Amino acid sequence: MKLWQIPVRTACVITLTFTLLACGSDSSSQTGGSPFDNNGNGFTGGGFDTIGDDDVSLVPDNPRGNKPDVTDPVDEADTGTTTSSTAFLEFVETTGDDGQPCAGEPKCGVTVFFNGDRNLNVRYVRDGVPVASGLVTFTPVGSEAEAVLSVKPNAAYTESDGTALTKVEVIGNVPGTYEVRVAAGDDPTVIPISFVVLIESKLGPPLIIKFDPQYDKTTIKFAKIETTLWKHKPGQSYSCASLDLTGELPSGGLGLPKVQKVDQIIEVPTLIGLAEEGSQQYTAIALGKTNEGGIRVAGCNDTDAALQYGKSTTVTIPLYEVPPDYTGPFEVTTFLDLTSALPPSVQQILDIVFGLFESPAGGLALIACALQDEVSALESLCGYVFADTENPEIGEWAPGFAGLIIEVVDGLLIGLIESTAIGKAIFYTGKDIGQILTDLELHSVIEMLPKPGTAMKKAMPDQDGFFSKDQCLQEWTEVVVKWTLNAGCDPGDPSCGYYLFNFAEFSSKPVVVSSFEANVSPTFYDMNISPHSVNFQYGALLNAIIKKFMLPAIFGDGKDGYPKVDEYDEVLKVFMCGKEGLLPQNDCCQMFADDIAGSGGGAISSTIKLACNALIDLGVGFLEQQLTGLDLDVDNLTLQTASPCKLYDVDEDGRIDNWGKVTEPCMWNMKLNLFGLQAEFDAEFYAVRKK
Repeated sequence: MKLWQIPVRTACVITLTFTLLACGSDSSSQTGGSPFDNNGNGFTGGGFDTIGDDDVSLVPDNPRGNKPDVTDPVDEADTGTTTSSTAFLEFVETTGDDGQPCAGEPKCGVTVFFNGDRNLNVRYVRDGVPVASGLVTFTPVGSEAEAVLSVKPNAAYTESDGTALTKVEVIGNVPGTYEVRVAAGDDPTVIPISFVVLIESKLGPPLIIKFDPQYDKTTIKFAKIETTLWKHKPGQSYSCASLDLTGELPSGGLGLPKVQKVDQIIEVPTLIGLAEEGSQQYTAIALGKTNEGGIRVAGCNDTDAALQYGKSTTVTIPLYEVPPDYTGPFEVTTFLDLTSALPPSVQQILDIVFGLFESPAGGLALIACALQDEVSALESLCGYVFADTENPEIGEWAPGFAGLIIEVVDGLLIGLIESTAIGKAIFYTGKDIGQILTDLELHSVIEMLPKPGTAMKKAMPDQDGFFSKDQCLQEWTEVVVKWTLNAGCDPGDPSCGYYLFNFAEFSSKPVVVSSFEANVSPTFYDMNISPHSVNFQYGALLNAIIKKFMLPAIFGDGKDGYPKVDEYDEVLKVFMCGKEGLLPQNDCCQMFADDIAGSGGGAISSTIKLACNALIDLGVGFLEQQLTGLDLDVDNLTLQTASPCKLYDVDEDGRIDNWGKVTEPCMWNMKLNLFGLQAEFDAEFYAVRKK
């Protein structure tokens, strides 16, 4: 049985062993339990002592005027009584303080606290009649009893009802049981009876645990407080500084009863070995836990539990809110608009690239305008289509051949785009292909780690709430492109229309890894991530999305028997010659020139052929370089939380489960450096603990 399960009083009780020498009986002993033996033979105390001479003054005057000499046997002449074997002493109380019967018994249990007192009342009877003015003596038995008990008066004459009264006072704080013998001072043949006095210390049990809440009780809730004691040993002091209160605690502790409220106390009625050792030192730890085991508050006291035998010590444990377990990994979903707040020079590049999908003929001519200084035929093509060759704008067409060229190119694409839902969505509904970059998802994993070089097994901040850079890692793993238009998506399916790219598909590394510093608020549930750099290849990502997703989805993935369209030279050929131009036996540019001539553009057909060849030769490199050139700045993305990210312990087990919510996401502040210029934008994100 654990110590705290012993059903004892809430004060320290020490039971002493005594030996009783009674008339006609053998000596016997008893330890603990009731002060009476099982046969009703009375208290197992020591032999009887006579009353001392120095107590004579305490004996009251005899009602008849003479004071007996209580140091000598009282004879009949002194008392005026006749001795009789029918005389006896009895207790006035029928039941003792210990709940045991006193009536008709040789002993009666009474309880007195240190510095307290209590009346002792007996009745003297002879031949069935109360004895009036009979002398009764009250004597502490043994030197130990004499040291802690004061009985005044130590003798008294009985009243008319045969009762005699005295008072016992506890003058020594030595918890235990002691005997006060009661005898007939005028008749030695009357068998004495005894009060068994149990002394209980008013100081209470040897150890009392209290709690001092150093947290907001209106917001911090828990179901129970678990308290454990560790006894100090030579070379092992269990200092609070050496213990991880929220981690794995040492074995061998003494668990105390759980309490539900912080204003409750825990009384420890007994501690093994304290009486023998005289003193003991303990470390006390208290943990306020939820029903799910999460630790909300904790406290430690390793100095005040210095216990002394015979004394009561109160130890107060201050309870503080403790951080939850932040250990990851957490799967992070970031919603990103890659086109917002771009510098004009970067936006111009995107206009050229996406112009191919918004107006194929216009897009081709935009590339021709960009390369017009390289080949004169391209300069001519630019002039055929745009009214202003220095500042070409789709829709601002030149008079003359612009309409013819647009008609030929659009005519070639009609059959092609009819075969793909995405193609029809782009060219027939006016869907802006650039919007595909306004609704990207970036997938990453945040790993929160224990502090290196410590015994901690959980990711916890320092005393100021900070996580170091080597505790916080983030791996960027995937990009998801969403295109749900005409995809026949079920509104309840969040993954419909998703196209996933691994970072390895557009980066030289399978993942992009970054580390960062962070700190939590004093409430522990608001996370701030400090600014840190990420080598985010923006241009490579755009290039991968276009080549690996857009081109095959719009112009053919090879399932129709034609080559798969996933390169820029292939899409340029498709624009000018249709899919027939992809076949190796066909001369794409000659086919394009023939189509222009056949539509009334014979005067420019030879120039168109030269421009076509130049576009295929130079346009591929131009488009690639325009996009990959955006990645010249290393660690070009700076990332931090725009505002504190709310953390959630959903199941109250003491571990963080979510960063933000789908419905209430956190916010990144992103700064992207492109060509020495900075684009700043916010992005929503949330994170879920990886199961």
